[in-house]
Amino acid sequence: MKSFFSRKLKASSLTEVMVATVLIVVVFGIAIATLNNIMQSTVSKNTQAVEAELTELRYLYKNNKIRLPYADEIDDWKISILKVKEGVYSVVHFEAVNILHKKQLIKKEIFIENH
Repeated sequence: MKSFFSRKLKASSLTEVMVATVLIVVVFGIAIATLNNIMQSTVSKNTQAVEAELTELRYLYKNNKIRLPYADEIDDWKISILKVKEGVYSVVHFEAVNILHKKQLIKKEIFIENH
């Protein structure tokens, strides 16, 4: 038994363990911050739902199912539809503005009206 305890054990010093731990924590901290930034960017750029809503509203307008001016709020988006006369043309602005991110989507359609 004496020979078991008398052998020299190979081990790391406390300083080496602390340095390795700090390096691992720093690398994981940078990775988490990067992933968080990517996720927030992806969420703020996700406009598929509101674009589908604008497409549906354009369809409803073309088929005379909604009256202008039109305003609605869906989740964090304010949707409005306005008709502006420009000579013989009527321009219809389909606009959606994100309340939180101030992101703006605008679709315009030009209609020639018969007088």
